[in-house]
This record gives sequence, structure tokens and C-alpha cells, in this order.
Amino acid sequence: MGRKPVTKQKATQITSETKAGLYAHAVTLYQAEQQKPSSKKKLGLQSICSLVIEEYQRTSKNLDLAITLNHITLRNLANGGTSIRDFNQAKGWLTPAEEEEVVKAVIVYINWGIPLSYKRIEE
Repeated sequence: MGRKPVTKQKATQITSETKAGLYAHAVTLYQAEQQKPSSKKKLGLQSICSLVIEEYQRTSKNLDLAITLNHITLRNLANGGTSIRDFNQAKGWLTPAEEEEVVKAVIVYINWGIPLSYKRIEE
């Protein structure tokens, strides 16, 4: 049985979530490499990106996702930077819990047949 097709927006969301997980794994690997004694050879940023991508491709069922990791982004994340995803989420007006409440309220109003305006949604 085939996989259900997804919209471009959903495919982008799936790719973004996958990349976020891969970057988190890569940061962990890089920090572990940096803890090695200086007498041992350490893997660099590009090597770790390649290693994580190869590992993902071996274990993933979604081989059609073209995912690449940037070593500069990995360096920024390893040095305590925030991902663009976290930055954009912090700029939001609502928390995820509040978003769920708004969606539930909108569904209830629509089922009741009450017309919604932007002002009513703000309330």
C-alpha cells in the first residue's frame, strides 16, 4: 500500500522537523568529539554533518527527502546559538497551548453556525 501524498507545505514541515532532529544529533556528536583528549584525532564539523546524513539515509524510510546539513549552522548551534525554528517560535503571539484553544473555539463556533470575524477571533 502506497503512502498518502502530502502538500508542499506539509512536506516542507516534515523536512524541517527532520533537519531539526538531525542537527540536534549532530550537535551532540560534535560536543562528544570535542571532549576527546587532544592526542586523539577529532572529527570536524563537515565530517560530522556527512556522518549524520549517511546514518540518516541508512536508517530512514523516507529516502526521497533531500536533506543536507550545513557545517556553519552546526557550529553556531554547538556554540549555543538558536535555530531559526526556535527563534521564529519565540516571536509568535500565542503559545502552542493557546493556539490549540483558539482552533478548538473556532471549530465550535463554526459548528454552531456563528460567523467569525477577525475581531471575534481576537477575543
